[in-house]
Amino acid sequence: ADTEGDAAADGGGVAVRVAVRCRPQSGDSRAAGEPTFGVEVEPAKDKLLLKLSAVDADWDRLPSSPHSNVASRVQRREPHVFKCNAYLSQESSQEDMFREASPIIDNVMQGYNGTIFCYGVTGSGKTYTMSGPLGAVEREASSEGIVQRAATRIFEYIRDRSAGGEVFLVEASFLEVYSGDGGREQLIDLLAQEEKKLEVKQDPHKRHSFGCEGLKRVPIQSPDEMCAVLSSGQKRCHFLETSKNCNSSRSHCLFILNIESMKEDTSGQKVIQRGKLMLVDLAGSESIKRVQAVKDSNEELRKKQAIGINRVLTSLGTVVNNLNAGHTSGIRDSALTMLLCDCLGGNARALLVANIGPELEALDEASKTITFAQQMMSVRNVASVNRISQDQSTIVLMRQRHQECLMRLQEAAGEAQAEEEESGKKLRQEVEALNKRLLTKESAEKTLTVVQAEQLQKMDEVKVEIALAMSRELEQLRKQSLDGIASLRQSMEQHATSVDGPQRRQQAEAQQAQLEASAEALRAAEAARRTAREE
Repeated sequence: ADTEGDAAADGGGVAVRVAVRCRPQSGDSRAAGEPTFGVEVEPAKDKLLLKLSAVDADWDRLPSSPHSNVASRVQRREPHVFKCNAYLSQESSQEDMFREASPIIDNVMQGYNGTIFCYGVTGSGKTYTMSGPLGAVEREASSEGIVQRAATRIFEYIRDRSAGGEVFLVEASFLEVYSGDGGREQLIDLLAQEEKKLEVKQDPHKRHSFGCEGLKRVPIQSPDEMCAVLSSGQKRCHFLETSKNCNSSRSHCLFILNIESMKEDTSGQKVIQRGKLMLVDLAGSESIKRVQAVKDSNEELRKKQAIGINRVLTSLGTVVNNLNAGHTSGIRDSALTMLLCDCLGGNARALLVANIGPELEALDEASKTITFAQQMMSVRNVASVNRISQDQSTIVLMRQRHQECLMRLQEAAGEAQAEEEESGKKLRQEVEALNKRLLTKESAEKTLTVVQAEQLQKMDEVKVEIALAMSRELEQLRKQSLDGIASLRQSMEQHATSVDGPQRRQQAEAQQAQLEASAEALRAAEAARRTAREE
């Protein structure tokens, strides 16, 4: 995928890219034999055409219900045609998805702002796309989402670039936008130990950019630390079990990474850049009538949450429509739209993942999702590298403090008083903490070496488990074969005393063939067992 594509011929910026991802049919839907719609993909210049349709027989199989839009079925039977930049089918992998997202990560490492956000109705696979299976303690590498894969890519980039002397600083924040009463937006810092009032304010250095004042930033030294921060924050997010999703997100979540780098140019001048990556898992738009809370006691809360979710998403849709009409009104109507301002006609490279489900009954919802995504493709951002001065640089301030601590330690080296020893201990601890936060060549290589060693250890453990399981199964097969051979011999001996002549010979030959087949199966099992041990 190329985030540079779709640049306007007149220099009007870079368009938001859109990838449509269809999740597999749900287990309950498949078990009930519910019909699905088909998707045809056709190339069209630099985009793709998606045609969503179904045969009449499948339409006739849909159950009648007060909320199934039966009156509009005639209109819905017509194929729905949309444009997008990429389509990921039900068979697509998390790796396929990250292939579309990775250019945004690379842009951020080069000093740009980047935004990746997942949009769709509840239960369409947004959270899985962004961060993999929710709450999984041990997840397979193949199921890792955009956040986990971004973490590895970021530190691989740091390892490669720090070899030339470049220094990096990575900090993470996790913000939740929640509306429990259907009206007021509540900003929650998912990484802070204590609740505090947060406020969205305009960036004093950039007119078309907003930030959340008071939001905690956690220094990140490795991919595992980034994943741990994500996991700890997710545990505090608002979820509710509904008829559409056992873990339905009830809020919009923004995982924000600030990545600062410093290097020297050919003239020896320091070049400092700061990229910002926003990974946004939007709560799914939700029908007040079609969806219910699993527990009746939660239904009133679910309705209020749904109203709040839909209100914010409506504000986002209004801003997009306004941008496409040539004006920027509505940005300040919601905290979410202000925070996403960088990718709404601002200074950011952006990717929208439109998540849909394949069930035919939800075709109208899928169409609405892709319609919004198609509108986002018309939004153009003018992205540029964020270069900052030394007095704004966190890395410079940390290095200055590092030098101050070292000088004070040297001055106190000859002192032996208890107070000086305690002061020296604190200074050494601060120096050590600063060394950890500044990601240099040595720290990056050490971090990735540890990560790779842990991955190899996990692979070895999996291999051992597979070998043991195969060994148990083969041993069971061998035992069954031996029991079968013994039973067959006993049967042959019993028949030998009661059957004479040609009939006896015929049965003996058949039993002998069966005996040889069992012996062959036993030999095959032993060979497979030896192969498993060798592997």
